[in-house]
Amino acid sequence: MAVLAIDYGDRHVGLALTSPEGLPVRHSTIDWDDSDIEALFGQLLDHVAQNDVSHVVVGIPRNLSGELTEQSEEVNAFFGALESQLPKGVTASMVDETLSSAEARKRLEQEGVAAEEEHAEAAKVILEDYLRQHPDKT
Repeated sequence: MAVLAIDYGDRHVGLALTSPEGLPVRHSTIDWDDSDIEALFGQLLDHVAQNDVSHVVVGIPRNLSGELTEQSEEVNAFFGALESQLPKGVTASMVDETLSSAEARKRLEQEGVAAEEEHAEAAKVILEDYLRQHPDKT
């Protein structure tokens, strides 16, 4: 069973999964029109089913003081709606994603990978943080 991490954004949603060995891997980015949330949920639920996902983790942004932001409210709404649509037996949680995008940009630059991978790499950073906090999920 895999863990799926989501870096939610208004135009791009980054995804990362655990490998069969339990290691985090950059997966993909969904480009979407933020007016069609149901289409996005459909794609995410397809990823859950196709990859035998048992847990979904969504990154929640905070400012550098650790406080929730306007974007945090959007992510909370997204999380609640997604969680209600997950298949029975699939659990979900949120993890602080502070500086995940900055870390993703730094890694991609060091690897010489295209900037278009930033959202998927940010999801991988979120997944790594989650797995560090929950080593039993690897």
